Amino acid sequence: MKENVIDILMYLLQNASIEEESVQQDQESLKVLLMDAGFANGEIHEAFRWLDDLGNQISEQAPIRHARHSLRCFSATEEALLDTECRDYLLGLANTGILTPNSFELVIDRLLALDTDDIDLSELEWVVLIVLSNQSDQQEAFQRLEAMRFHEPNSLLN
Repeated sequence: MKENVIDILMYLLQNASIEEESVQQDQESLKVLLMDAGFANGEIHEAFRWLDDLGNQISEQAPIRHARHSLRCFSATEEALLDTECRDYLLGLANTGILTPNSFELVIDRLLALDTDDIDLSELEWVVLIVLSNQSDQQEAFQRLEAMRFHEPNSLLN
């Protein structure tokens, strides 16, 4: 399931707005767009369910309070899913303020929802972009990460 759902989500992020409101309001036209691009109906349904679950998580998530120097440890399941490079990347995004504690947990939740054995760095970057793009209060973080991913490879360090 992972590859196809991520492929669909990447396609939507590149070719259409995938904020929660637009997905719910215009799901039929997005479905046509995706089917025209060659994606199967079942895969499209799974991608929309993934996005709906993300929207539910965002609306239900209470702010995470943490001490300035707190440390987030990865569970055994998360370590099995994410190699050292991916975990370091996530921690780097958190340390630079691109990911808030809430966004960090949303990313982890959505990665686990992909129901796969492993995630590579490129897929992780896309999931982070999708999570940030769906949070209205994280648009600056989305823009910073998008600039880093597509335009300025060293912008994470700025």
